[in-house]
Amino acid sequence: MNNLTQAQILEELEQAIATSHPENPDDAHTTNDLSKMLGLSHGAVRGRLRVLFEAGRLETVRITRINIAGISQPRIAYRILPAQPEEK
Repeated sequence: MNNLTQAQILEELEQAIATSHPENPDDAHTTNDLSKMLGLSHGAVRGRLRVLFEAGRLETVRITRINIAGISQPRIAYRILPAQPEEK
């Protein structure tokens, strides 16, 4: 992954999410969702998510999606958390 800052990654992800119309209304997105929204590979998306996770800005949740055969399946999705005020 290139040398993007945490702020740049957040801006990129939040902009993609804001302009998308995801199937899941509760603002949690799979790596597949984010890959499509951002036009990036799954590996690039995971790298960006890792930066947010390490900064405490990412929550992992389970959502249900219907697969191509019409079967409900649980999936791991991610939600971006608001920044916490810095301690003094």
